[in-house]
Amino acid sequence: IMQSYSYKRWFLGGHSLGGAMAAIYAANHDLNGLVLLAAYTTKEVDEPTLEIYGSEDGVLNMQKLRDGDKLYTQKPLHEVIEGGNHAQFGDYGEQKGDGSASISREKQQKITIEKIESLIDGVDK
Repeated sequence: IMQSYSYKRWFLGGHSLGGAMAAIYAANHDLNGLVLLAAYTTKEVDEPTLEIYGSEDGVLNMQKLRDGDKLYTQKPLHEVIEGGNHAQFGDYGEQKGDGSASISREKQQKITIEKIESLIDGVDK
């Protein structure tokens, strides 16, 4: 896909296991930034990275998230959405083991979009 378009900047992101796969891709390709929604890396990442998760996430392994910090060459930006949970980054309903969100899915996704836009706007063009 990247070879088919002439965009000057490329960002990749994903949620949960999709985020883990995005991080693996980023570890092996040149991107301008990485966004991990309730996810963490297991490979060394050079790109500016935004890690977003909800305060009520009952699925994300927080120890692995913290352990992954040593794999970034640039310190990742951690953003916690107060009242958010794991499943509300998507629109697939409740997820086993997840915490109960105290904000709406729409609000969690709006905050997520704003934080992603801030990352993109903050990366050199």
